[in-house]
Amino acid sequence: MPDLVFYSPAYVGSLVALVTGDAEFLLAYGKIIEGRFFDDAETAWLVDKAKAHYERYQTALTRTIVEQELRAQKANPDMVEAVLLRWDGLPEEIGDDDFTYIMDTAEEFIRRQAILCAVMESQPLIEEGRQDEVIRLVEDANAIRREREVGIMLPRDQESLLNRLATRDMDVENLPTAIPMLDRFLRGGLRKREMAVLLGPKSKGKSMWLPWVAGGALMIGESVLCYTLEMSGDDWAARLVSRMSGVPINDLPEAIVNGKFEAARRISNTMQILGFENAAAVVKEMAPRKCSPDTVREDLEELAAQNISIGLLVIDYADLMASRYQEQKRYEEQAHVYADLFSIGKEYNCGVWTASQVNRQALIKRRVSLAEIATSFDKVFPADFVFGLAQTEDEEVPDEHGHKAARLLIVAARRQGELITGNHVPLRLFYERASFREIRDLTEMAEDAAEEANVVYENLPRVSGDPDHSDRDDDPDD
Repeated sequence: MPDLVFYSPAYVGSLVALVTGDAEFLLAYGKIIEGRFFDDAETAWLVDKAKAHYERYQTALTRTIVEQELRAQKANPDMVEAVLLRWDGLPEEIGDDDFTYIMDTAEEFIRRQAILCAVMESQPLIEEGRQDEVIRLVEDANAIRREREVGIMLPRDQESLLNRLATRDMDVENLPTAIPMLDRFLRGGLRKREMAVLLGPKSKGKSMWLPWVAGGALMIGESVLCYTLEMSGDDWAARLVSRMSGVPINDLPEAIVNGKFEAARRISNTMQILGFENAAAVVKEMAPRKCSPDTVREDLEELAAQNISIGLLVIDYADLMASRYQEQKRYEEQAHVYADLFSIGKEYNCGVWTASQVNRQALIKRRVSLAEIATSFDKVFPADFVFGLAQTEDEEVPDEHGHKAARLLIVAARRQGELITGNHVPLRLFYERASFREIRDLTEMAEDAAEEANVVYENLPRVSGDPDHSDRDDDPDD
């Protein structure tokens, strides 16, 4: 049960705390709440500033931002002191029950305040006999409602829909994989609000691929939030630094301690990229089954409060996350996790990359059918793209430099699915640098692959089975 009483000072204080510090509340009520609905000038200033800041940056205010805005406006010292005093007096934490209560009742509070303002503004009009204007003011205030989006409405939204369709491939925010041919297949890379899953056997490169794509996002100025649930945070971050600098992972400590010029310079440049103003890399180590989709949401909200907008979310790996739902089978809980991660990408406008472990036998062939990875595919079904990191016995044999080969299979795809599903991109793996390189020359591939067309440049038949998984009628294995 909520502790707040509607319209009480505690209720108003908590509501103002949400207006100024909670992006979810601003998303719901930012269009209808106004500073003039509150009695004191300090609260009015904070509410209007929170609305303007959210409209521009899609994040809530912080005390630092409030101070900066006051300085920018050259507010007098008394105003600065009063606003900061009001800010500091707002509740720091609001319980779940109180939050739900305020979210449910805020519309009524805002409408009542609007009506009161309309009545006060009507006094001069009443004295002048302008009754029609008085009635209009009150009716407009009483008509205030939270705008709830129900979807595209035709014909009302026809023009905006056609404009979006005409420009969607020009205006999209791509998160490139830095594998040229794969990015061509994906028309620039994974897009924000899309989710990709890499299937692979244990110890075959999944936890190398995820720092690789994280580094690609950083290189174009997108901040990344990375969770490692199996490897230590230091080791995962070392792979990210090595991937971006080219300095072998095992050489990182020596390069820093002994100050080897070229290596140290590259590391320094990498760290500047990791921390420059418009992009940050956040690597968080958590124990298996201790990280849930709710944990991710909380961290994204905290980073947004620090003005860090995450462009790419990386989970290493989702099979080890906890679900909010308890099912009889672990497999079913994992399916909930993947569905929640898909939703998070949509809610927070970020791409999502993760990985899932499959049986080694499923990915040692040159062609992989969905039936062979049915269990894994069922749980990751919400994903926009499903890839497989495959390696035949021949490709596992290192070349003269000690580097193995592999193939990145496009197992299933929502976007471009009919054109790209079934293709694969040959890769060379550089474990020492947590890096990948596309193989473009057939002479670099295994000898028995030389008779094949180079699939990087020619489409192959799609994998057997149905990419959208619509034909399966058997029960998945546990």
